[in-house]
Amino acid sequence: MRRRVLALVWLGSCDGAAPEPDAPPVIAASSAAPEPGAAPEPGAAPEPGAEVVAPSPAPAPPSIVPAGPPPHGFAVVRPGAAIHLGRGPGRDAPAPSITLPTDGPGFVVAAVAREGQSITVETPVDDVPDCASSLWALSAFRLQLHVAEADLVSVTTRRVGVDFGDGTRVDLLAGVPLRREGTAWSAELTGLSMSVTLPDDAVGRYYDPGDRSFGDVTPEPLAVGDDRLVYDRTHELSDAQLEQTGFDPRVVATFGRRTDAGRTLADVRLRCASIRAIVPSSRLGPMPEAALVGVLSGSGAFGMIGALGGPSTPTWQVRRGATISWRDGGIAGLVEHDHTFTSAPEVVDARRCFAVELGAGSVLPLCFEASAVEDVPGASADPGGALGLGSLGGELGSLGGELGGLGVGPGAGDPGLGSGGLGSGGLGAIGSGSGAGAGTKRKRPKASAGSGTVVGSLDKDEIRRVVHRHVNEVKYCYERGLVKDPTLAGKVTIAFTIDPAGLVSTASIKDDTLADPSVGKCIVKAVQRWTFPKPVGGGMVVAKYPFIFSSG
Repeated sequence: MRRRVLALVWLGSCDGAAPEPDAPPVIAASSAAPEPGAAPEPGAAPEPGAEVVAPSPAPAPPSIVPAGPPPHGFAVVRPGAAIHLGRGPGRDAPAPSITLPTDGPGFVVAAVAREGQSITVETPVDDVPDCASSLWALSAFRLQLHVAEADLVSVTTRRVGVDFGDGTRVDLLAGVPLRREGTAWSAELTGLSMSVTLPDDAVGRYYDPGDRSFGDVTPEPLAVGDDRLVYDRTHELSDAQLEQTGFDPRVVATFGRRTDAGRTLADVRLRCASIRAIVPSSRLGPMPEAALVGVLSGSGAFGMIGALGGPSTPTWQVRRGATISWRDGGIAGLVEHDHTFTSAPEVVDARRCFAVELGAGSVLPLCFEASAVEDVPGASADPGGALGLGSLGGELGSLGGELGGLGVGPGAGDPGLGSGGLGSGGLGAIGSGSGAGAGTKRKRPKASAGSGTVVGSLDKDEIRRVVHRHVNEVKYCYERGLVKDPTLAGKVTIAFTIDPAGLVSTASIKDDTLADPSVGKCIVKAVQRWTFPKPVGGGMVVAKYPFIFSSG
């Protein structure tokens, strides 16, 4: 695994240069007389009359220095851990720190080096092997931070399989967070804690991602039912935790179905795990017929907002390669992908410092030289101009079919449109709307959420609010694609399942018209980290949202 490592100017408070981690000790030959009281060399006869001193045992290494080789690969920092920042030149105060959010199984980082009890880590960018959570707000930056090694949770260090002795088993990918449970381990999967016994060489603090797939096997649909799949004799799996096939909430995906001793077994998948479970015979009947999917609103719920009349919110952009510093001047890292800030910076020592929210009240300040920050003023037009809002009509669609209809409300006085389309399984209510807006034409990339479909016991407006709150994450994925192709435009539709705890248990691409598939993959990773309100009365909720992109 190739990874570029940053060279930091200020890294901790070292008085001298540390030796290379793997460098052998250097022994200098000398003809000088030994120090008084020094033990004679082995095999050498003591001089007449000399006091014989028994050699002292070698001192044990200090317990505060972790044993083992330098860290390698990725690691998971526990929720609520303190992350220490670098220290600037001439600063005598302790290095500042922030506290990570307390939810989730932990946060993925890339381990770089060890300094005593402290591990130097980098925030990973691009594809993150995330069986845990990611610091999504920092995904455009490669930062170096410091964390106590004791704050790294145990993980699976490699791909490992566990047989439960009853024909069922689980295969875990590298990087699954683990929690000690007596003599066994609890594997902390999405929405599921599973007790497993693992060999010592499969448990540690660092891992390489390795192969992340479970093979190219065509999924077979399995009807959802009250009787649950069972593994390890008595442990049950909730259908809400499993991958779906298509978009029918009454169907989950199985892989490699087989018969053993009169029982039917099938592989089902969670993020980072494949579980071979026993399928109840009551679940092996015919598949349910496709059913009509309701849409958010027959009269139109949401459209792309056209350019506004009057002033709009300015933004600030930093480009790839810009140097990042902490508030005290210590070097923090580099910008890996162009990034846009929407909150105004604070000026500190002629630098511009932006507060990056990590969640749960954790805020990380990132500073840049003024010359590295581009002010992007908001679009403006006639102050009396009206808001252009393309109201989306109700859509036509069915389970397993594609969403029809697209609401668009461009700026510059163009009319907004609401229209319905045709899905493959039946008709929904049709609505329409119109809008107009005044604004200046600007070549600025646009990303917006279209009208979604929702099935389950969560209010459609609650889901819509969460999706819109995270739309900047979706836009970030699109802007990464624009770096490679400035003309990139189209639509990506994401289907996802919300489990009883409000977490996204599965997410997948259902339609993608963009020429760059990495954008859709990036959006899936973002959606998997979103948190929704808990469904009323438990159960699962399935949703499907299109995201529309234009380069300006």
